Amino acid sequence: MNPGPHIGDFPAVIHLLPSDFLLLPEGALPLIFREPPFAALIEDAVDATGYAGVILPREEAGPTRFHPVGCLARLRHVAREDEGVHVTLEGVIRFRILEELPMEPFPRARVSYDEFAHDLNVAEEDLSGWNLEAMKDMLVDFGRRNFGTAGVLEVLNARQVVRFLAQTAPLATAERQAILEAHGFREMLEMLMKLLSLNFLTTTPDSQHPQVN
Repeated sequence: MNPGPHIGDFPAVIHLLPSDFLLLPEGALPLIFREPPFAALIEDAVDATGYAGVILPREEAGPTRFHPVGCLARLRHVAREDEGVHVTLEGVIRFRILEELPMEPFPRARVSYDEFAHDLNVAEEDLSGWNLEAMKDMLVDFGRRNFGTAGVLEVLNARQVVRFLAQTAPLATAERQAILEAHGFREMLEMLMKLLSLNFLTTTPDSQHPQVN
């Protein structure tokens, strides 16, 4: 019986992939990197460890270039074509940056996974008050009525739909970072719903980390 991955299986030094999108553990994003620096970073990361750390850059100037917590991505289905490098980023576990390393020539960091070991062994959580299946059905129905199809949502389970929504929602950087740092699935779900309400039911989206009571 395969015991599954352990934090000791992951590299202590990783390439950092600066992004304006969010990747969560258990999430997946198929992407095409057309710009040569990013395509070269992906290819170098594949050769080095097979992983890259998806990280949000800081918007303000400071001693560090990136937010302290990111998500380790396993690099799958990498293929270079005329339009760029195709790759699927599979979210594995979050990490905390211990030290940003000099560019050689790509951004790298020494990281720790210890505080996020629970990402590898997802525990059942009390989701009372939330009907995830009804939420998925509503989103799928919306897609079908407005676009003829709900696309990838058609084949995802309800939890995956929530993660997909969290990864693709047009939120501010601080809001994405807050979702990434949520302790568990329920906290992430509640934060996501609160942020969507604040952003799309009001005219003044939050730019600071929200507090969920």
